[in-house]
Amino acid sequence: MRRSHRLTFSLLAMFGLALCGRVQAVEKIEPDPKGLKLCTDFMAALAIEDEAKRLEAVIPLLHKTLLTEDGKDLTPDVKRFSYRKACTDAKLYKQPAQVTEVHKGTEHTAGFGKQAEKGRADKYFVAKKDDVPGRPAPLHVFWPSDGGAPKLISIGSL
Repeated sequence: MRRSHRLTFSLLAMFGLALCGRVQAVEKIEPDPKGLKLCTDFMAALAIEDEAKRLEAVIPLLHKTLLTEDGKDLTPDVKRFSYRKACTDAKLYKQPAQVTEVHKGTEHTAGFGKQAEKGRADKYFVAKKDDVPGRPAPLHVFWPSDGGAPKLISIGSL
């Protein structure tokens, strides 16, 4: 390899490493009362024994990107994976939900086409029961830029 190529390659490699090394610090914020209520309502809904009533209670709390086009059910993938896991593992978490910390998210657009919505998704970490090992799990609360009601946009970490 010629000297100029090695120099170019070395400079590109150093630039790439410098970019990878830039990690934004997490900004911890105080929980918003609406976000706390949303997390508490969601965890309470997951505790409902009757499957149909549980789903009926959960749907209004979720962002439209997790729902079918008519908004009356969960998308098949959400139902099969995130929701199923949340239902199974909800018993491991404190009731009512206890939020241990909140990480402020960045502005972005959620969804595509007519489901697209600008806003910010913050991570509300809910605590496990005292006798359950492991770290708190994040529920992602989406705050629409238009000032609409917050909704959960990710529940798959429970």
